[in-house]
Amino acid sequence: CGVTEWLLPPNRRMAGALADAGVRHQYREYASGHNWVTWRAALPEALLYVLGEDAPNLS
Repeated sequence: CGVTEWLLPPNRRMAGALADAGVRHQYREYASGHNWVTWRAALPEALLYVLGEDAPNLS
């Protein structure tokens, strides 16, 4: 989540609710907003998290 976007408070609440429920997840905050700057930095790691350890090496 970008810290300059309006979704920050609900995203923080959702991350807290998932943690309280014991749901495996990742929550990160980035210094930008809901835009390509944030996505470009986060997308590779996010895809590896979703796809798991068996994901192909994209580098």
